[in-house]
Amino acid sequence: MVHIGKKIRQIVTDQKMPVQNFAYAISRSRTVVYDIFERETIDTGLLLKISEVLGYDFFRLYSPKVVVGISSGEISSGDEIKLKEKITALEKEVSYLQEINELLRKKNG
Repeated sequence: MVHIGKKIRQIVTDQKMPVQNFAYAISRSRTVVYDIFERETIDTGLLLKISEVLGYDFFRLYSPKVVVGISSGEISSGDEIKLKEKITALEKEVSYLQEINELLRKKNG
């Protein structure tokens, strides 16, 4: 399970955003922000606001990576290469199976 408060704190820290500025940007007090950092869950409306302020999609933490990546166009280049390699391998396998089926049809035909 994702501890959303810890993740929010991490992103705020990584962006070197002062807590006071973050609090102002999400229209909350510093005290409430420190409370948010301790939360394991959070209201989706507040999480949306935090995502917008920090430029980070926290909702993707709750969805499988491939589904989020494909639907929102956020596939990393490494993942894209792996997917293309997998597709190529599957296409070859389908081609081999089609050849085998054709040979079986001719034999039994």
